[in-house]
Amino acid sequence: MNYPPSPNSGWQQTPTVDTSAAIVYSWKKFAANPLWWILLVVAYAVVLIIDNTISSNVPYVVSLVFTLIGMAIAAVFQVASFRGALFELDGQKPEFADFFKIDNWPRVLGAALLATVLGGVIPWLIFVVGSALAVAMGSIVILLLFGLVAFVAFAVVMFLTYFTIPFALDKQLDPVSAVRASYQLIRTNVGPLLLLALANVGLLIVGAIPCGLGLLVTMPMVIIASSFAFRTLTQGPISPADVGPQAAYPQYPNQPPYPPYPPQQPPGSQPPYQQYPPQQPPGNQPPGNQPPFPPPPPQ
Repeated sequence: MNYPPSPNSGWQQTPTVDTSAAIVYSWKKFAANPLWWILLVVAYAVVLIIDNTISSNVPYVVSLVFTLIGMAIAAVFQVASFRGALFELDGQKPEFADFFKIDNWPRVLGAALLATVLGGVIPWLIFVVGSALAVAMGSIVILLLFGLVAFVAFAVVMFLTYFTIPFALDKQLDPVSAVRASYQLIRTNVGPLLLLALANVGLLIVGAIPCGLGLLVTMPMVIIASSFAFRTLTQGPISPADVGPQAAYPQYPNQPPYPPYPPQQPPGSQPPYQQYPPQQPPGNQPPGNQPPFPPPPPQ
């Protein structure tokens, strides 16, 4: 078991992400507040279905507009999901309105859209170049190869920018700074975060098997587990998983901040140590507390 280092020791432990702990934590938090999380996922699905239905029954140019609207809707619900997850880590149980309590919507939404655009534009440019080369050379292999490269680029960009929204929400960073901070944090913790990402993908696949109904559970779990990893790596507050709202403890979700041992006193304030056995001032010995000395010999 890991314990927080003593604040006076001058030594700091490098935080790391435990995938199993993140998944267990996310399940406990979701199970303690399932109603509003499920309602958020249902609301997102309904709005997205309405947008897709409209875009598929209008002219192509108009459908492009609704496609952009769909991207904005997805960004809004991503922001709302991370807002709710950060509330959970703060020890609060968010209700539906709490998911949309954002201090600066333009800044945070701009960060979400920037990450989405980067994840879409870069792979799209790779695929366009590959398509042009495939047509010029008449090779389907080149088209498939560039399609694979575009997919890998999409996965890499989305992975490296995944913490953009938490940085914009939790650290009040502007969109560009949030993307840069996400890249730097994930780049230095690729191993544990890649394991968590694979576990999250597995949760989403399992949730999609029973006609997508499992996503009502696994989508919130993925967001909460990701926020747990973010707060762990940035050494932010993480509330205990299996108790009610309490003061949040940094980095160690189920342990109080232990004081250093032995207890430290500020310089100059050490308590006076008593001598053993206790000494009495000279001439002030109380009668009856002295050992029986033998009488002097007769003269």
